[in-house]
Amino acid sequence: MRLTITDNMCAITRKVIKDFNALTDEEFLYKYYCKKSTYYKRVLKYKDPYMNAPLAKFGKFLAKHMK
Repeated sequence: MRLTITDNMCAITRKVIKDFNALTDEEFLYKYYCKKSTYYKRVLKYKDPYMNAPLAKFGKFLAKHMK
């Protein structure tokens, strides 16, 4: 499994994808608390999980309205 970085991804997602491609399964799990297979599915589904996943959108909404 390898992921490619696109221009419309945020910097955080780009960093995680670079690590995804460089780290082993165990190293990735230790660093991000997420299996590579799970993260792979998230990228396929949301294109940019950090910006587009439902939980990420909810967290941004709370951060915006809790100030």
